Amino acid sequence: MGIACATLKKWRGAGDGPAYVKVGSKIVYLVEDLESFLRAHRVA
Repeated sequence: MGIACATLKKWRGAGDGPAYVKVGSKIVYLVEDLESFLRAHRVA
């Protein structure tokens, strides 16, 4: 998506950003969650 890992971490901490799954110590983003996030923030 071209978004820095630090930005995604900041968004997670703030409760913003796309939904994610935590697998052990790793953070995983599902394709459908990323697509949904992008659709919700689309500027027409």
